[in-house]
Amino acid sequence: MNFEISAEHQALKDKMAAFAKDRLQDDVVAREKDGVFPLHFWEACAEEGIQGMASVKGYGGHLPKVDLLGSMMAVETLGKHC
Repeated sequence: MNFEISAEHQALKDKMAAFAKDRLQDDVVAREKDGVFPLHFWEACAEEGIQGMASVKGYGGHLPKVDLLGSMMAVETLGKHC
């Protein structure tokens, strides 16, 4: 079995890490303390297509372009970097 990350999955992880660092890092300590995620961050995630990533195109998502494993890796990467 091959357990290596595909080039497509690695590119998606890199893209999500860069997005999180560039667009979601403002006041991360204060936001974590207060338990908030401001609307403008949510909107930035929507512009990036994150909310629909694990949904089929008929429902506004990206499947099958981004598979479920890729979606999971993207969300994990966002959690790591913001």
